[in-house]
Amino acid sequence: MKILSLIRSGLVAGLLMTSAGTLEAQQSSGPAPEKRFGLGFMLGEPTGINAKYWLSENSALDGMVGISWQDNNDFTTHVDYLYHLNDLFSIEEESFTVYFGGGPRFKVRDRGDDIFGIRTVGGVSYMLKDAPVDLFAEAGPVFDFTPDFEVRFTFALGARFWF
Repeated sequence: MKILSLIRSGLVAGLLMTSAGTLEAQQSSGPAPEKRFGLGFMLGEPTGINAKYWLSENSALDGMVGISWQDNNDFTTHVDYLYHLNDLFSIEEESFTVYFGGGPRFKVRDRGDDIFGIRTVGGVSYMLKDAPVDLFAEAGPVFDFTPDFEVRFTFALGARFWF
């Protein structure tokens, strides 16, 4: 039963990323214009492998597969649509961006009562000058709808390498 839940969660996350990617098929001039896909990790709540794909200059899809430390180290995945405020503030020759967004979150629990919710997030990202790597910090509430309504808070730090 747990295997079926994992497969189901993975398929739903993949479908969401694929369908959202067709919404904005514009050329990107995000933090690394020639590098639209980033892969890395995030540590905190949740912890896992993180990927980001730029859809346009200001928008991206961000997903994660890993572990949630709340409720017995459960498998979790999320896909967020992010909007970036690239010109909110600038520091001489540094690449900072503030972002916010949200999307679905799925959590598979051992005891069978899987969780579906909506994750909202805000964060800041810093692109290193001399390497195709960005560092980020993000936080925000998650609104779980199943099996019971509950509001949780998430916070994570991470890094991605851009391809």
